[in-house]
Amino acid sequence: MANPFIGHGRLSDAATVTTGNEETTLPASNVQSMQPSKRWRTTNNTNCWIQFDFGAAVALDFVAVCSHNGSAADTLRVRASADSTPTTSPDYDSSTQNLYPSATKPTWPSWRTHWDSHYVFASTQTWRYWRIDFAVAGSYWEAGRIILGLRTQLNLQYPFSRGHVPSDVVEITPSGGTLTDGRGRPRAWSFPVDLYEESAEMAIDEIDAERGIGDDVYVCEDPDATTYLHRKTMLAVIKTISPIDRPDYGVRSKRYDLLELL
Repeated sequence: MANPFIGHGRLSDAATVTTGNEETTLPASNVQSMQPSKRWRTTNNTNCWIQFDFGAAVALDFVAVCSHNGSAADTLRVRASADSTPTTSPDYDSSTQNLYPSATKPTWPSWRTHWDSHYVFASTQTWRYWRIDFAVAGSYWEAGRIILGLRTQLNLQYPFSRGHVPSDVVEITPSGGTLTDGRGRPRAWSFPVDLYEESAEMAIDEIDAERGIGDDVYVCEDPDATTYLHRKTMLAVIKTISPIDRPDYGVRSKRYDLLELL
């Protein structure tokens, strides 16, 4: 099991986005919205790409593509450069990467129709222009959130609690009947993290200050997971920001409570 990580889209949300193709009502700029159901869609599968201009070189080490409809055959390729044509002579090239581990899309009957994927770079890359190309087998491609950012490693401790927070509505009618309205059932995670060094405390404190409880984060419990990677990742908001516990002697720690964005 690899170290869990947390990241966010503060940098990529501020970038200028261009694309090869987009539906008028589902533009590429939707990937900069933290609402994953607000998607970018393209029906031109031979010209399916999105590019981010950060205005200046930025250091990044991962990309997350959330709430997408990719099939097992679909792939992504990340390229970056100092100029605006990263496809010509890229300074960084991830090569073609599967959207799912081992190109196997999970079979999970109760799962929603859209999925999350991420790719971690072998090393931090610092460039201005970043382009992601998708090779798509279906009739159209769509994604609700794309994050290019820097990860913060988490020294996750147990117990790790997971469950769902249904927003279903159940009402009793005047005649004694029961009316139900099935709605979203987001996942909820709760776990403690240990902060062995002051640098780790500063990194976590920065995330809390930047994201608060109103901006999203992308969390992966186990980057080495394969078959169940979809259950180990989540685009979420921090429900409550707990203080960092700093005992007189011992390891600093804090708890994260996360609620999934659907």
